[in-house]
Amino acid sequence: MNTVNLGLVWGDMYSQAGKEFWKANQPYVDVGPLMDYKGDEETQRKTGADPPNFDGIVKEGMGGRRLKFTSEIAGVVDAVLGGVHGRRGVWWERMGG
Repeated sequence: MNTVNLGLVWGDMYSQAGKEFWKANQPYVDVGPLMDYKGDEETQRKTGADPPNFDGIVKEGMGGRRLKFTSEIAGVVDAVLGGVHGRRGVWWERMGG
């Protein structure tokens, strides 16, 4: 079976990793899909408990390129793996696929 690497994911561990870690991973963030960040409220709501922290980390420490959220990745994984059992996944069906 092929694998899917959707890139880095935002979470507590990533937010606490620090500038050295973020800098080392920046090349992957720069080329990942869904990464451009303009400070919009919709994206900030997805961050969890501390949107201002996310905003600062992304704008100052990550060059305005954000990580993905688990909710964004879950749909892709479901669409890909749902076909394993002969039908599309639940996410695919909810999206009208």
